[in-house]
Amino acid sequence: KGTIHWVAVPTAKQVECRLYENIVDEEKGKLNEDGSLNLNPNSLIVLKECYVEPELAKAQAYDSFQFVRNGYFCADCKDSTPEKPVFNRIVSLKSSFKLPK
Repeated sequence: KGTIHWVAVPTAKQVECRLYENIVDEEKGKLNEDGSLNLNPNSLIVLKECYVEPELAKAQAYDSFQFVRNGYFCADCKDSTPEKPVFNRIVSLKSSFKLPK
């Protein structure tokens, strides 16, 4: 078990987080009737107002971190800068939470 560390918005650094999902929507089938790929319209969700500890602004490309209950993220190798950090989710966390019956 780990410890959850909360960040106060007044002292936090605002960053962009990109949540990637499968690019092909396999629930509907990999291919459309015309043979083209059935693309997932939600394969990329960009969150512009995420807050992290200020030290993460110094993250180098591919440095990775776990963000609370969301997954593991790494600093983007192309778009991330100390002024405007960008983190990409590389692994999502599976939830073990189940509603009581």
